[in-house]
Amino acid sequence: PESDDKFIIEKISEDKNSPPPEGKYFRLIKSARLRLPKFVESQGGSWRGLTLETLEKFRVGFLPHTGKLGLPRVIIPTFSDNHYLARLVMTEEERIKRKVPECTKEKPHYGPKDIFGYEMFREAKDEETFFVTEGEIDAMSICQLGFNAIAVSGSFVSKDLCLGYAL
Repeated sequence: PESDDKFIIEKISEDKNSPPPEGKYFRLIKSARLRLPKFVESQGGSWRGLTLETLEKFRVGFLPHTGKLGLPRVIIPTFSDNHYLARLVMTEEERIKRKVPECTKEKPHYGPKDIFGYEMFREAKDEETFFVTEGEIDAMSICQLGFNAIAVSGSFVSKDLCLGYAL
């Protein structure tokens, strides 16, 4: 609703104590984060088995109207705010009813690929064990269980991605 959007814009504008934007998608991610609690509540208190606490820890957000088709998506940023995953939130029945093309079910990535959860990895002690997963949701699920995990955001990991980090 329009009133929600107005609240979100005002909330972002009045947050003068936040650090300056670090990444290309900072404002979009911040806006999505403010919508997350209401979305999780509408999903029965969790999304894909992830609690609000876990989702907030990883700065996940929700946007009700994204892209040309105005579809609802969960926004999962990487630590740099220069990359995010926009995961479609729609049942198969809703997709068919709204005549959304099946290819829209793909998870679009925006910005150059990044390692999800890298900030935890960077701050970890040498002897800590980390799980490396393909997807961000898998990594968050493992962390929710009390373990450490990072995600490479897909099954293809390029040499450039690895060289950008001290793994």
